[in-house]
Amino acid sequence: MQDVEISQRGLAAMKRLLLLVMFGTVLLTAGCDRGVKMFDRLSTTDFGLEIAFGMSPNDVQKAIGPRAQQTSLQEGISETWHYLPPEVVTTDSDTSQLALTFHQKQLVRVFNRMHPEDEQLAPPPLFAEPLPGVKVGNRKSDFIEALGQPTNPEAGDEWRFEAKDGRKIILLARFVEIPNTNEQRCSALQVTLIPPLQELKGEQIEENENWRERMGL
Repeated sequence: MQDVEISQRGLAAMKRLLLLVMFGTVLLTAGCDRGVKMFDRLSTTDFGLEIAFGMSPNDVQKAIGPRAQQTSLQEGISETWHYLPPEVVTTDSDTSQLALTFHQKQLVRVFNRMHPEDEQLAPPPLFAEPLPGVKVGNRKSDFIEALGQPTNPEAGDEWRFEAKDGRKIILLARFVEIPNTNEQRCSALQVTLIPPLQELKGEQIEENENWRERMGL
């Protein structure tokens, strides 16, 4: 009789374990599906500016006009266009701006910077909004509503979404406290399209990490 009771308890424990495994699999699948859907949305966004990942410099210029400054890396393989406020000439990451990075003549990175905590500093001439509510100047809660909780909490405010073919979109944001409001608003936003890992070269990996450091993330 005792053996039967022990067997029943063991069977019940196995059933609970199986249910937990099944529930975890459902959650994981749902999370993967959501990540793919978010990737699809971000990979086809026009950022509210009629520009998109993969566009050539010529097509971008037709959409939003000529850049104010340009910087190049990797002997011109990678170049960044800077759209700046009037009379601003600096291009470091602390400057209010829209910065677009092209790799091999295709748009792969969009960076926006402003200072919502200081109204005396000029805003960027153009605002990128990859999804409704996701843009510099907006509240952190707007980002979470649009994107969900950060997918990599250890890295801070970072969201990663992966396609089935291995491509990724990484969205990095930085938020600042607004005086007298207890609000956090976005001061820097970067959205990057990353090819599958096997296609990345060492210079590209290093450049991606450098951008994280430049944003203070």
